[in-house]
Amino acid sequence: MSIRVMSFNVRFASKNDENERSWKQRRAAVGKFILEKGADIVCMQELLPSQFADVKAAVCEKYDAVWYGREAIEDERGEGLAIAFDRGEWKLVAKDRFWLSETPEVPSKSWNSWLNRICVHAVLENAKTGKRIAVYNVHLDHKSEEARVEGIRLVLDVIAESEYPVYLCGDFNTERNAGAYVSASAALVDSCMYSPSTDKGITFNQWGASAEADDGSHVIDYNFFEKEAFELLSFEICRDKWGENGENFLSDHYAILSEVNLKK
Repeated sequence: MSIRVMSFNVRFASKNDENERSWKQRRAAVGKFILEKGADIVCMQELLPSQFADVKAAVCEKYDAVWYGREAIEDERGEGLAIAFDRGEWKLVAKDRFWLSETPEVPSKSWNSWLNRICVHAVLENAKTGKRIAVYNVHLDHKSEEARVEGIRLVLDVIAESEYPVYLCGDFNTERNAGAYVSASAALVDSCMYSPSTDKGITFNQWGASAEADDGSHVIDYNFFEKEAFELLSFEICRDKWGENGENFLSDHYAILSEVNLKK
C-alpha cells in the first residue's frame, strides 16, 4: 500500500512579512499547492489558529485535519502543529499532543528551550485495508541544542511504545551533524538519505536567501520512517513557487514529500 507523506513548515503569519511574503498574499497558493501535490498525509508546522482555519478551508474538499497549539490545553492559541489526511483513504482513530519538556502533560518548557514546543500524534486507519499507522509531527526548538536533543529523545521514547508502524515528520531546526538528528537517525530512517534517487538540496530557503547546496547546509526538515514497516519509493524537495511568473516562495521552508509502501 503506497502512502505519500508531506512535511511543510508553512511559516507563521508574521507581521514583519510584507507583500508576497505575507500570509494574506500567499495563503491561497499554499492551499492550492497542498491540493495539487495530493499527499495522503500532510504534517504542517508554525500554524497559528487563523492560518489553520485558512488552510483547512482551502483543502476541505480532500482533507480532514487536526491541530494543537503549544501554549495551553483548553484555550487553543499561539503557534501550533497540524496533521491533515485524505478522508477518502484514511480515518482518524486517535489524536494527542505532548510538550517537549520534563512535564509533557502540561504546557511547559525545559532544557533552556526558548519556547514551548510540542509533538502532535495521530493514529490513522486505512479505509480499504483497515491497517493503521502512527504519525508524529514535531517542531524542535530553534535556540537550544539541549532542548532539541532532549526533546527528540522524549519523542523517540514515546514512539518506542507505539503498537503501529511509525512515521515521524517535522522541522528539527538542526542539520545532520547535530545531536537531535543523530538520535533520530539511529532509531528511524531519514527518507532523503535512504532514497535511491535522493534529492539532497536545502529545505530552509530563507525566502530565497539560502543558496542551493548538496553539503547538508540549511537542511533542517525531515521525514523519518520505521525501516521494518515501510519501504521507501521516492523522496522530493518541493521547490514549487507561486505568482504570475512563478517567482514567489510559498514559505521560508520548502515542503518535503516521501512515498512509501506499508509492508506490515
